[in-house]
Amino acid sequence: MPLENFPQEIPGRITREELTTAADEHNWGEPNVHDLGTNGYWSIEYTIDVDAPTANYIEIVIDSTSEINGDPLNNVFVRGDTAVPINSYDEFNPIRRIAENNEHVFVTTRLSEGHWEQLTASDRDVADENNIPHEDVFTTITDKEVKFGAQLSYVNSTQETTIEELLKAVNTITEAYQDLD
Repeated sequence: MPLENFPQEIPGRITREELTTAADEHNWGEPNVHDLGTNGYWSIEYTIDVDAPTANYIEIVIDSTSEINGDPLNNVFVRGDTAVPINSYDEFNPIRRIAENNEHVFVTTRLSEGHWEQLTASDRDVADENNIPHEDVFTTITDKEVKFGAQLSYVNSTQETTIEELLKAVNTITEAYQDLD
């Protein structure tokens, strides 16, 4: 469904017209729009091809998955398609700098065996405020031949995200993936 036919305005600070204009100006292509009307869930998704050694595309998703006291608190996500392989602890440094210097940009850390969620759910302090593992945790886990990955993501509410902030997040994450190798 084209965004122009989407049955509702996007709650928050980004209008449908602004989103359509930005998509046209930045060659994002047509969005995938899902309106599952019966339960009120909807999403607008763009996939932007990027020429980067560590990512093939950047995904933009605006959806209606959250609410507070019945009021929509919709989500805005911008993320790379893949987790950048991390083979040494120093390889986290450029990713950490990007996250530290950009509000609402954070690192999603992954482990090849899916154990990151188990580690972060434990009482043990395993990561810093940017979700990057402490060096001793990294060393212990990589000694067991488990592979780390890191993905840059922007997450915020549509109530707090302007079109300018969305464009900045897309540019920041796109450029970051192009600079990582």
